[in-house]
Amino acid sequence: MSGRVVSVFLLTLCLTVTLVQSQGSPPDTFIIQYLERRLAQMEERLNQCEQNTVSITQKTYDLSSEMRGYLSTISVLRSEVKSQVDSVSVRVERVERELEYLENKIPSQSDIEIEEALLEQQIMAAELDQLKKKAKLKVENDCSTSLSQIKSLKIVKKTGDNYGSWFKDPSEGSAKQLAAVFNENGLINSYTTCPVPNSRQNICNKHGERLAAEAPDIFFRSSENHLSQLSFSIFQVYLLSGIRNNTLLEYVSLQSFTERTAMPPPKVMQLPFPWQGTGHVVYNGFLYYHKADTPNQILKVDMLNGTVVDSTLLSGAGRLPVYSLNSNTYLDLAVDELGLWVIHADPEYGGNLVITKLDKGTLAVEYNWDTQCKSRDAEGAFLICGTLYVVYNTHYGGRSTIQCLYDIHDTIHSDESPVMFFPKRYTSHSSIHYHPRDKQLYAWDDGYQTIYEVETTKSLLNDDI
Repeated sequence: MSGRVVSVFLLTLCLTVTLVQSQGSPPDTFIIQYLERRLAQMEERLNQCEQNTVSITQKTYDLSSEMRGYLSTISVLRSEVKSQVDSVSVRVERVERELEYLENKIPSQSDIEIEEALLEQQIMAAELDQLKKKAKLKVENDCSTSLSQIKSLKIVKKTGDNYGSWFKDPSEGSAKQLAAVFNENGLINSYTTCPVPNSRQNICNKHGERLAAEAPDIFFRSSENHLSQLSFSIFQVYLLSGIRNNTLLEYVSLQSFTERTAMPPPKVMQLPFPWQGTGHVVYNGFLYYHKADTPNQILKVDMLNGTVVDSTLLSGAGRLPVYSLNSNTYLDLAVDELGLWVIHADPEYGGNLVITKLDKGTLAVEYNWDTQCKSRDAEGAFLICGTLYVVYNTHYGGRSTIQCLYDIHDTIHSDESPVMFFPKRYTSHSSIHYHPRDKQLYAWDDGYQTIYEVETTKSLLNDDI
């Protein structure tokens, strides 16, 4: 309507100007010019007004679209909130029902007191049982030996991989009898082996040459008065090369192992499952080792037929390497005067070492000890009479030292014991096994099989545990 009025006004104004121009008086000319200028200004303002109107109309449309988008989002959020509120309502109802159920099931105060008293009795009984087990270790074995120094080093041989382990069976009755038949030149023609009681003497062939450091049992002489057959006791040597393998080599004696060409040749045993790491032991005629591809399974294999006779899972073990310098070994089995042990590292105990006493027959856990010895920068460990000795080194290989020990009898303390050095040889060990009968350490030293002579002393055990 306003646009039509403006148009009529402009038309009237134009007609008036035309009429005045037709009359042609000077004052009228001035008025006409004035009216033309005003008319141009009005046209310009009208154009500006029209542009502003179009802009406002566009903004209004954009705002309307944006508002519609917001309303749609709010509608979606409202649906989600409603759904969550309904879910919370259902959960609240469920909690109310469970609380009502628990209220009906909660025992009376007298029942709680009885259960607490029973629990205390059970805890006391368990603690007493553990104390009896610790006392039984001391009474049955009467072990009072502690390490005083590592005296000497002997490099026996270099064979196999850079990582591995080798040892002898330290148990009673682990020796075998070897019957050797000599030819006329004094060489062995044939041999047989069978288990016999342990004994230790020197034996010689018909020429008087020393054969081994084990004892002769029977001597047979021919009519020519020379030794033609010899029977003597020996202790086998077991070699397991590599950090993952299933081939075990059994040598009839340490001397046979040291020879360039072993006579008789070693017995090759294929294990039913491969091993992991280097923490294996042979004890009482059985091989104990960590089964590969399992975090903490220990297998017990009969050395006579190579079959698995038992296994166990060591709870809490196998989550990190037992020694930081031997990253492939997660369970390190050991044997000392007290029996069979497992050493492992516990991440929940700051990576410190934990020692576990196992029953050699059933593999049942008898007791656990948390030690203050760190696995960091450790390369191996061994036990002597229930005392753990941890061997430390550097990542680049150096002179090994014993810097931490833990005594289950609490008679030897690590902070009171001096640092013990291995004989001067700068290298690293992938395994260290203590032989309680020989008082020696059998170590694998960058592919070298070495023996350390150790010196021990008697220590008095505390009466109280």
